[in-house]
Amino acid sequence: MYQFSIRQLFNWGLTAAFGYIIMLASPPIHAQEISYNAGITSNYIWRGVTQTNDNPAVSVGVDADFGNGFYIGTWVSNVDFEDNLDTANGAETSFELDIYGGYAGEIASLNYDIGYISYVYPDADFGNEVDFSEIYLTIGQGPISASVYYLADAEYDADSGDDVYYSLDLEFDLIGDWDIGLHAGTYSYKDEADDYDDYGLFLTKDEITISLTDTDQSDTEPELAISYTLGF
Repeated sequence: MYQFSIRQLFNWGLTAAFGYIIMLASPPIHAQEISYNAGITSNYIWRGVTQTNDNPAVSVGVDADFGNGFYIGTWVSNVDFEDNLDTANGAETSFELDIYGGYAGEIASLNYDIGYISYVYPDADFGNEVDFSEIYLTIGQGPISASVYYLADAEYDADSGDDVYYSLDLEFDLIGDWDIGLHAGTYSYKDEADDYDDYGLFLTKDEITISLTDTDQSDTEPELAISYTLGF
């Protein structure tokens, strides 16, 4: 059972207001399309690791497409880092706010997407900041895509380029309107002892995704999650 403080509710309100401001700002900056998404999942998994201590998560997002390749967006979800971070030293937080923007296009037969994303935890205690940002690049052709996420800045003890995440993804159609996705990623840290690989299998039909993920870390087990995402 989740318990929310007045401060947490206030921060959720700020997040909702931020999304509303993006929506209102779209006409002056000539956004050609504003889209929204809302989702629920049995377990928020990010790069093979639970972000909710194996509990459910609810998320909402807003995206603005300017019709010339440029886009911006924001996304928010509840989180619980009890087993991921040293909460005793102030890393406890209840939700994550992502703010991102980039440019997507095509060269010859290659699709590409380059951008910047900031991961913000507004209600995190200040004893151990957890905010960070990345520069990302994705290149794809047909069902195959490769991505790299390069640490740009961090409030914790890390400098630009100390952490880099690489991933390779494959998606193709199955029978009965089902799609299958295969994922392999590797996280490279400044401290090589923290490096790990992650893997994923995803089955998607309409708004439903069933995922099976795992890492090569000794303290993790395969994670099965069911998600429902609605875009409008």
